[in-house]
Amino acid sequence: MSLRFEGLDRFGLGDLAEHFPEQFEEAYRIGSELKLPDEFEGFKPRMVFFAGMGGSAVGGDLLRDWLRQRVKVPMEVCRGYNPPAYLTEDSLVFAISYSGNTEETLSFMLRAHRLGCRIISLSSGGLMEKLSKKLRIPHVKVPAGLLPRAAIAYLSTPLIPLIKRFIDDVESFLWEVDETLDNLRMLRDRVSRRVSVEENPAKKMAKALLGKMPVVFGYGYLSSVARRFKNQLNENSKVAARWDELPELDHNEVMAYQKPEDYVKNQLIVFLRSRVEPPEFTARVEATRKVMEREVSDIYEVFGLGSSALSNMYTLLYLTDFTSIYLAYLRGVDPGDTSLIEDLKKTLDSNLGIPSKLRSEFGDGG
Repeated sequence: MSLRFEGLDRFGLGDLAEHFPEQFEEAYRIGSELKLPDEFEGFKPRMVFFAGMGGSAVGGDLLRDWLRQRVKVPMEVCRGYNPPAYLTEDSLVFAISYSGNTEETLSFMLRAHRLGCRIISLSSGGLMEKLSKKLRIPHVKVPAGLLPRAAIAYLSTPLIPLIKRFIDDVESFLWEVDETLDNLRMLRDRVSRRVSVEENPAKKMAKALLGKMPVVFGYGYLSSVARRFKNQLNENSKVAARWDELPELDHNEVMAYQKPEDYVKNQLIVFLRSRVEPPEFTARVEATRKVMEREVSDIYEVFGLGSSALSNMYTLLYLTDFTSIYLAYLRGVDPGDTSLIEDLKKTLDSNLGIPSKLRSEFGDGG
């Protein structure tokens, strides 16, 4: 099968992937330049919440996993309509919706506003921007016209300089941003569409995945990248895929390989690994691999680049994004097409009418 994409990639996901390093750099600048109201001055949150759905929630996943073992402020990603009962006025909420019209996130944002939380919203426009102006919520506006999953730089990187303003410890990790940008540029030279299959690790992995059941394993700060890769395989490649994380999977998932069904034998397992992983995870990955490798089609181990957690996270994200696009090309499907999701949204909107209710309650204007 061919890796040709002419006429297939109608939404230009391949082109967007080529420019990911520039998007990462621009997105960081956008977050750095946001002016916050006086009531944010000196505010130190008790908890940080990231509200979002789908690709818009992944930015929160990445920030939470990057900082979880480094700062003392708890962070949680919320996918749904309602905040948890422990969200209080001492919390900081990032409401993230690329389109600005995600009904679950809009509902979460409004309920958090009624609780008196400090909120920062992020979107490319839509109802979220209008409600933010009306409610005097500071809003990060990112470039429009992209598919949410192709806007991951704009949905995650602006949060880094923003969260630094509220959690002092983040300052000591900002050097990782520069390393990440350098390594993303370096990686592009290896995974770009102009690089042959023989020299391109993303194309090689896509060919290996063709016709297989992808299973993606991560650990620690790579868990969110594993989940992202699984989602990209679903949306871009149009294939069923699973993900799990170590060490938890060694307490349940591993038993599926003791007496495997036939479908297990068609799995291709991808271990996402870091160049700076703790020794206990190195030992666990190697032991887990030995248990599984006799029972599955193949096992891939993919390493990030760099000496920092952030660089390993984003370079793995970049590599696996390209892999999902190349797999779509191999399967002859448009990686940008998500018509089933759009049809489902229309059905739910007509049945529930939540966006219409929000517009009615708060008005369509600024």
